[in-house]
Amino acid sequence: MIVIEIFQFLLIFIIGIIACYTDIKKGIIHNKLILISGIIGIAFDLIYYIVFAKSLFNEFLKNATFLIIISVLMYAFNIWAGGDCKLLILLSLIYPARYYWYYNNSRFTFWLFMALTFSVGFVYIIFDSVCYFIKNRNSQRTFFIKLKYVMVNYVKNIIYLTALRHIYSIFIDDKIQISNAVYFVICVAFVFGINQIKIFKSWIVVAVVFLFDIVISIITKYIPVSADWLNYVLLFGIMVARVFAESYNYEKIKTDDIKAGMVISRTDSMLFSKSRVKGLPRISDETLKSRITQEEADSIKRWKNSKFGLSELTVVRKIPFAVFIVIGLILYLIVGGILGCY
Repeated sequence: MIVIEIFQFLLIFIIGIIACYTDIKKGIIHNKLILISGIIGIAFDLIYYIVFAKSLFNEFLKNATFLIIISVLMYAFNIWAGGDCKLLILLSLIYPARYYWYYNNSRFTFWLFMALTFSVGFVYIIFDSVCYFIKNRNSQRTFFIKLKYVMVNYVKNIIYLTALRHIYSIFIDDKIQISNAVYFVICVAFVFGINQIKIFKSWIVVAVVFLFDIVISIITKYIPVSADWLNYVLLFGIMVARVFAESYNYEKIKTDDIKAGMVISRTDSMLFSKSRVKGLPRISDETLKSRITQEEADSIKRWKNSKFGLSELTVVRKIPFAVFIVIGLILYLIVGGILGCY
């Protein structure tokens, strides 16, 4: 068993090195890496769970399935790029189940790897944004304008989360018990999800859900906000920090250096609508959906020499999340060993 586990960890190490290099250097994680490593990793899994660790297969299945679902949702909600999600799924399939943290009589803990990944990434983004904030004081106004929007959006999210808590308490709580940490992750994913769906932005829908919250709270004599106040405070912190980071997540580059896969800032992309140059991208929403193609990149370079062209453009900076994924996995392994979780 130990020999096959060494091969699994060695494969993870090789994947991590290559993925981090290509993500930092080129801003992509090659599908060839995922495909070849996936085939080798599945071969290792078959040997590991059929020959050596039959009793751990169910634990592996639960943990891997959970991370696959989360990865797909993050891709669907444009939180992560496809390459990052495929890398996360690949590592979750290769990581040996004997090294899942054992906590509270369960090995359903591999989701903590993702929590560590986000923590590392979040710290980096905030630190990087603070440095940019200090250097560009004139941009502070943008942050405070967005903060007003966050306050309004936060009120909506509380209303929806209160409804979610009521539904969970009435229909699910007696049947399925989940930890507070997992519930918080679900809440964050739920908030990101509903914020992507247009109908939930309607104040009419918000009013209906708010009425539902009041009625159920009166009937059950239970007010989720008072009981789960820490989750709401943490959620507010995440929302503010996210807007803070987004406000300073830009950089100026020469138009000739524009490449496929980049995301043009919304303000600069609006300039394209005035031009007659064909093949220019539409107005950017600054999400992964707005990544430009090679054809669009070539059109932008031609646009530079037109009447409305500019020699420089503002793009949304690419964050090398492959690095954070690998660091999160390393931390999960090391911290688990220090705490004696295996």
